[in-house]
Amino acid sequence: MNGEIVKINNCINKANIYGNQMVGGIVGDGNNGTIEINECKNYGTIDIKDNGLAYSGIGGIIGVGTSDAIVKNCENYGTIGKEDTTEYAGGIIGVINGRQTEISNCSNFGKVTSKECLGGIVGLYRIGENVKIYNNTNLASIEGVSTIYAGGIIGSCNLPAYTSIGSCYIENCYNIGSVKTNGCVGGICGGIGGYAYKDMKIYINNCYNAGNLTGNPKGGAVGSINNNGWGQKAQYLYTNNVYYLSTVAESGLGRGSIDEGEIHSVNSVNTADFVNTLNNYEQYPAEWKKWKLGEDGYPTFE
Repeated sequence: MNGEIVKINNCINKANIYGNQMVGGIVGDGNNGTIEINECKNYGTIDIKDNGLAYSGIGGIIGVGTSDAIVKNCENYGTIGKEDTTEYAGGIIGVINGRQTEISNCSNFGKVTSKECLGGIVGLYRIGENVKIYNNTNLASIEGVSTIYAGGIIGSCNLPAYTSIGSCYIENCYNIGSVKTNGCVGGICGGIGGYAYKDMKIYINNCYNAGNLTGNPKGGAVGSINNNGWGQKAQYLYTNNVYYLSTVAESGLGRGSIDEGEIHSVNSVNTADFVNTLNNYEQYPAEWKKWKLGEDGYPTFE
């Protein structure tokens, strides 16, 4: 891309794509520049061969985002990965590996399967100083096979040792798809870890999960947070107005502790009162969509 801004609008992929390292329905790897993808859809099956390479990824829209990326109003309907897939997998992006990434107004309807970290929207958040994930939905099953982390929206937030700081905002999102693995599982985020020298801060605001969860540890919203810094606390979790259905988990966070805020259990999300709870979030940003009860009975966006 040579440092340029590349814009991709209104594109549809219906072909099955099988590749070696970075495989996406619209873009495999956006490298060395800024890529903007708007109103694109993938219907094809996306998969990758076992290559032994670090941070390979597959996604319905982007395989690995090693550039700054803006992805909005996109949908994935294709199957992402299968039981013997060994790379990171996401319904929209497999791996976030760029400085500035924004994913908004996107939905995943396709099953995601892998032996690595996987999620309905993003498989792995690895690098990024100000990642924004908002107004996104997952309605498909997420199935990890011997997977460490699996999440309804994002599989894992895990910065490498050489990254000194990172932040990720997961806001105004929901998951109603089932999430299953034998490792850490969360309705919104599977797990938070890594070896960052200093601060990795994860913010989850105004989100809910009503999808069934299978895994250990299991959290209604977050599977686990681990402090694996260099002898000091390096990972932080902040939550505000986050909810999960009481029948899917015993607690909002499966393992670890929240630095600020709470994750709330509710007996039902299929009510007008719960919709009002989401819409009454304090200082509601203009870019966030408002909520309504959908035809299936679950709160969705207007």
